[in-house]
Amino acid sequence: AVGDGTRVALIWDGVDPKVGSGYAQAFADLSELATYITSEQANARGAEAMGMLPGSGAGYAPVERGYDTSEMLEAARDRRLAVLSIFGANPARNAADQAAVCAALDATPFVVVSELFMTETAQRATLVLPAAGAFEKSGTIVNLAGDLLPVSASLAASDFVRSDFEILADLAGALGVLLPPTPELERSVILAGTSEPRDFTLGDERFVLRKPFDALGDKGEVSSILSGGGTWLHDPSLATMRVS
Repeated sequence: AVGDGTRVALIWDGVDPKVGSGYAQAFADLSELATYITSEQANARGAEAMGMLPGSGAGYAPVERGYDTSEMLEAARDRRLAVLSIFGANPARNAADQAAVCAALDATPFVVVSELFMTETAQRATLVLPAAGAFEKSGTIVNLAGDLLPVSASLAASDFVRSDFEILADLAGALGVLLPPTPELERSVILAGTSEPRDFTLGDERFVLRKPFDALGDKGEVSSILSGGGTWLHDPSLATMRVS
């Protein structure tokens, strides 16, 4: 299919290492092959670089492992979480077991959802925080190739609408957490974003998560992923986009 082409960009959803490895091997003889690992949501790679994976901190520095999504929802279902904060995700619709996720949300005393729209998850929240859209905030974003790019707002956000950064900063203030000055925080973000490892491999052990939350509480087997999962796996409305 490649013909005489020598430069190929392989875009893989990161879900099944066997599929990704198969494609990589098929194109192994090409002189230039660039593999890009997609993420389920916009700027997910940036969030990961900031330290939002269970086993890594800012700049992918190793830290003591925390809960992944499955474990958080499991703890919520078992009433071991008093507060659950969700930023721009809709697990009540997109999770493999929607009923199990909804049960976990309903069992949590206080659920905070930051969103642009009244999603299925936001409808179950105790508090909904209106979030700024992509054109209403300034800062940085990490694109699919891992490049750190500047973002400048082109629209003024409505009253009471905050960016994720502003929401987190306000939350820190309410909890008595002292944050560095904004310029210092911005420098830290840039440093973490540019420290992102470039040596991703198919089925990388640094990115190991459990399989999607199960209604029976079965922890199941671990699955190796890279930079999030493929949207088609989690969002039924986009399932037809998968190429067989």
